[in-house]
This record gives sequence, structure tokens and C-alpha cells, in this order.
Amino acid sequence: MKKKIMILLLVIIFPNIVLAATCDTKKHVQYQKLAENIDYEKSYSKSTNKFTITFYNVVEGLYLSNGSNSYTRNDDNIAIASNIDEGSNISFAINTTITNCGSILKTINIVLPYYNTFYDTDRCEEYKDKLNICSSQFLTYKPTNELFEMQVKNYGGIKPDDPTPDDPNKTLIDDFVDFMKDWGIQILIVIVVSVITIIPFNAKLRKIRHGI
Repeated sequence: MKKKIMILLLVIIFPNIVLAATCDTKKHVQYQKLAENIDYEKSYSKSTNKFTITFYNVVEGLYLSNGSNSYTRNDDNIAIASNIDEGSNISFAINTTITNCGSILKTINIVLPYYNTFYDTDRCEEYKDKLNICSSQFLTYKPTNELFEMQVKNYGGIKPDDPTPDDPNKTLIDDFVDFMKDWGIQILIVIVVSVITIIPFNAKLRKIRHGI
């Protein structure tokens, strides 16, 4: 009977001893230091319009998580999180697989940019060294046609709605010719109407003077 009781006590106590020994303070600190070595890089796919984040130095005993998603290491100590939307503000927790080391070792916060659809296009050719929306392949804001047109319009150079600058080589005669092109017909109409109005008036005035 005593033997059975001893066996039962060992079954209950021994697993707890083992679990407690699997992650002492020293080991926890060791894994925290390993978590600090984890680095990452971002890559963007034009075909899917999604980002991929690749984590390096994810050694044995460590993994990453985001909500209900877990990212484990491969044989090269790399973990990959893919299919992430542009503009996302996302956090990855670094955890350990060691029993009783359940607390988060480190958190990595990543803000993904937006891909600039105007970058390196014909529309940006004139402004690629002048406007942010034309000079950067990735932006902190989502590029739209409205934003593009606003930046172009507000640019300090010649604005799209501005009149064409005067040609310094134009002469006074050139200006007169241009003026007549714009206003010649209107002036001619005014002259004709004036002549038609003045001739009858002068005839009537002569009659009045001569008492006719």
C-alpha cells in the first residue's frame, strides 16, 4: 500500500519539478538576449500588392506571433510573414517554446509604407527631383490622383493653370498682331456699328441746322 502511495506522489510531484526546471531565470534572460538579435527586412510584390517580412536569427526555441498567427523558424533560422497589406501597422511578439517561459521576450512594431504608383512614370518625369510624390518609391500616405494634382499645382515653379510666360524676343509689332488676333473682330464690329449709327445722326443734324 505504501509503495502505491509513493508511486502516486512521484507521478504528481515529478512532472511539476521537471516543468519548473525547464525555464529558470537564467535561461529566460538567455532567451531574451537571443530575441534581441532577431532582425528583419521588408519586401513588396507588385503582382499581389502585398508585403512580406522576413525575420532573421530566429534560433531554436524562439518563434514569432501576431494575434492567432504564429511564425516558426526554418533550418536557416528564418521566419517569414507574408501577404501583409501596405500601410499596415503591425506588431510581432517574440516568444519561446520552452515550457514555463510563457512571457513575451520582445515585441517588434513595424509600420509598412504604401507603394507609390506614380513613381518612375511619365507623369512624374518633370517632377521626379522636385516632388515627394514623384521622388519616393514608397510613401507614408496612400498616393491618389487628387494628391498628385494638388502637389503639382502647388509646386513653386510654373503651375499648370498659369498663363504662358512672355517671350522676351517679341517686338511691339508682334504684340499688336497678337492683340488684333484676339480682339480684331470685336473692334471691327464696334467700328461698323458706330459708323452705321453716326451717319444717320449727322444727316439729321444737318437738316436741323438748315431748317429743313
